Amino acid sequence: MKNTNRLTIRIDDDRKYWLKATAKARGMGVSKLMTTAAAFYLALEPEFIEAVEKQAEEVGIMPGDYLSGLVTNQLAMHAAFRLTFGTAGKAMLRPFTRDADGKLLRGRELMEHLLGIYLNLYSDFKEKTEKAEMNQKAFRVSAEAVQNVVAQKEMRPSV
Repeated sequence: MKNTNRLTIRIDDDRKYWLKATAKARGMGVSKLMTTAAAFYLALEPEFIEAVEKQAEEVGIMPGDYLSGLVTNQLAMHAAFRLTFGTAGKAMLRPFTRDADGKLLRGRELMEHLLGIYLNLYSDFKEKTEKAEMNQKAFRVSAEAVQNVVAQKEMRPSV
C-alpha cells in the first residue's frame, strides 16, 4: 500500500455534512472526493479560473454552476450535432487541438488558437449576412457555422 499522510482542514458543520453526503452519493470517501476535486482544480490554468469567476459573477451564479452549465451545453451540442449529422464535426473537436509535437493545447495557447478561428468564422459570417441583406439574396452557410453562431447566441446571458 502507498504511504499516506493525514491532512486536516477546518470547515463548518454544514460544509462537512455536504461533503460527506456528496462523497457518499458518488460512492467514495471524503478524502477521495477532496483529492479528486483538488486535482481537477489544479489542472485549470489561473487565467481560466479568473475568466470563469468573472463571467459567473456577471451571470450571477457560482463558478461551479457556470462551469457545469458550459460543459453540459457543450455535451448537448455535441450530441445534437452527432444525432443530426451523424458525425462529431470539426467544430466539436477544436478544444482538443494538438500542436506539431502532439501536445494538447491548453490555457492561453488554446484560447488564442480558438479565438483566431472563431473571429475568422464570425467575421466571415457577418460579412456574408450583411452582403445578403444588402442584395436581398440568400447565401450558403456550413452546418458548422450555424452551430457555432447558435451556440454563441444562446450562451449570452439574458438581460
